[in-house]
Amino acid sequence: MPDIPQNCLHLIPSESALPPELHDSVRRHHKHLTALAISLRAAGVDEAIVEMSVWQLTESYRVELTAAMQAIVQGKSHA
Repeated sequence: MPDIPQNCLHLIPSESALPPELHDSVRRHHKHLTALAISLRAAGVDEAIVEMSVWQLTESYRVELTAAMQAIVQGKSHA
């Protein structure tokens, strides 16, 4: 998986602004989004493929993020 390009780093909140339980998840999510953007750009895919690819990625992240946020609200660690 590619590293996050320098021009995207300003989009990532500082880790100190996030609950520690979310650090790994946020890093992983940003890496996946970056890889997806690079792949889609290189492939020259149409808008429908872009929409489906983003939906699939964000749906899987939604499930993970929801569980993490529920654990944080309930005062439990989620790793």
